[in-house]
Amino acid sequence: MLIAGCLYDEDDRCGPNQHVASNDRRCVCDDGFVYSASGCVEGMQDSTGSGKACTSDADCEGQAASYCESFVSHSCLVPDCTVTPDNCHSGFECCSFAGIQGLESVPNLCLAEGLCQN
Repeated sequence: MLIAGCLYDEDDRCGPNQHVASNDRRCVCDDGFVYSASGCVEGMQDSTGSGKACTSDADCEGQAASYCESFVSHSCLVPDCTVTPDNCHSGFECCSFAGIQGLESVPNLCLAEGLCQN
């Protein structure tokens, strides 16, 4: 009989390229990495500021990535992009949340390619 389980390391609770934030309650991508379908990957934290770790919009002030996505990736993202034509920078795609119940107030956001369900 095979029994499945997982290992828990109190000193390393997050995945690769992540760190614990927000009062030791959640893992966020390290600076220079962005959330993707396969975890935190080296990303586009460039002049736009995309991928910078944040807990509120205040952490993203003064850069193009001025919206703090604080539910999943906990990173600064570029808001108000257009889906057609997609005007996000390379490696990202514009995602619309229009018509998704509970997300009506979320602007269009540039997310890492492969995360949009448009």
